[in-house]
Order: sequence, then structure tokens, then C-alpha cells
Amino acid sequence: MHSRFGLTLIVNHACNLRCTYCYTGLKFRRAMPAAFGQKAIDRAIGSLSPTGALDLAFFGGEPLIQADLILELVAYARSQAVSRDVALSLNMTTNGTLDSAAAWAVMTLPDMRLAISHDGLPGVHDAHRIAVDGGHTSQRVLDMIARLVDAGHEFRVVMVVRPDSA
Repeated sequence: MHSRFGLTLIVNHACNLRCTYCYTGLKFRRAMPAAFGQKAIDRAIGSLSPTGALDLAFFGGEPLIQADLILELVAYARSQAVSRDVALSLNMTTNGTLDSAAAWAVMTLPDMRLAISHDGLPGVHDAHRIAVDGGHTSQRVLDMIARLVDAGHEFRVVMVVRPDSA
């Protein structure tokens, strides 16, 4: 039995951006079935001793495209963690451009360790983090950051530094 287990669920392969340095390959819309996520959570929690901890992360593509699924899986993981007497921590990195009600609900979960991707100055960010339609994304991310700050929700910023942006 492990006392701590890390599980990252790749909830989709879709993304609303086409970053020049993305390493996740071809973007296609295929959501993780909820049953698959639940089975993975069950297996991870089953690997823990009663006082263990599950570090549950959500990734993609852009994970918030599947915000409703994430909310469902978080609720499931919480119920399973309580029934097995294990701790649960949540983690997610997002590009910060989606502002649906469900995406906001995920980002502002009180126990979600949230990371927002932003590459600094708007010109630097917009040179590499490009919307599917070719548009700029920096201002959308900065608006989301301001909204999170106004809501008092803690987050960290993840920045990609390249030779042309250093």
C-alpha cells in the first residue's frame, strides 16, 4: 500500500489554442468517459492505506473544455476519499481562456490548486499562445487572472520561457 498516490486524468485531447510549442500532439475532441475516470480514481484510492492521500490532477488538451466532467469526477473522488478515510488534493493547469459557468466553478473550487498559463508581456504571450481562429489570447487570460484575484482565489502562473522570450 502507498501512503500517497498521484493520479493525472487527461480528460480530453481538445484545445482551444494552437500554441507553437505544444508537446501534446494532434488536437482532437475525445472526452474521457466518466466511468473510466471513476475507475481510475477507484484504483488509485484502493492503492492507499486508510490515512493515505490522493493527489488528483486534471490535464488535457485544455481540461476546462470538459469542466462538467471535472466537476463530476471531483464529486466522485471526494465521496470515495471520505468512504476510505484518505485525503484528497486537487490540481489543474489551464490556459485561462474559457469562462463558462462550469469552468469558473472548477477554477474556484476551494481546494483546487490552480495554475494559469501566461507567458508574460502580451506580445510575448500572443506570439506563441494562439487561438484556433488565429487571434490573440493574452487579454483573455489577463481578464481571467483579474477575475480570480477579485474573487480572492489563489492560483499560480505557469510561464513558458523560450530563447525568443527570455
